[in-house]
Amino acid sequence: MGANVSQDNGTGHNATFSEPLPFLYVLLPAVYSGICAVGLTGNTAVILVILRAPKMKTVTNVFILNLAVADGLFTLVLPVNIAEHLLQYWPFGELLCKLVHFLFYINLYGSILLLTCISVHQFLGVCHPLCSLPYRTRRHAWLGTSTTWALVVLQLLPT
Repeated sequence: MGANVSQDNGTGHNATFSEPLPFLYVLLPAVYSGICAVGLTGNTAVILVILRAPKMKTVTNVFILNLAVADGLFTLVLPVNIAEHLLQYWPFGELLCKLVHFLFYINLYGSILLLTCISVHQFLGVCHPLCSLPYRTRRHAWLGTSTTWALVVLQLLPT
């Protein structure tokens, strides 16, 4: 177990800090590395298969492709998070800090909104199959996902 360490935090009061647990210091980078390796490989494979195979260019796969892009962006920053964890400080500067947070939130909000698009698409297909048919096309799927990405980026620009 980690030991508690008391230090004067500059206000005249002692702050109690907990030293990191040794097994967590090793376990977290190992788990992140595994997620990074599997995530980058899997998402890259999904992206390549959907883009290269003509039969894979379906409405559903437009949404899956965009989810793979969102998840791929997130897994790209995992090595930076691993390095920060191991070093116990942020050595990469302010620009990379902002970029890592930006990509994290792109994945978070993008995934949520893309899953919402998929849910609406499925709802229309099940509850209103005939009258929604003109709107459940690849063109509309690309329009919906492009709008989703634009909204996410616009929302995160101040960040």
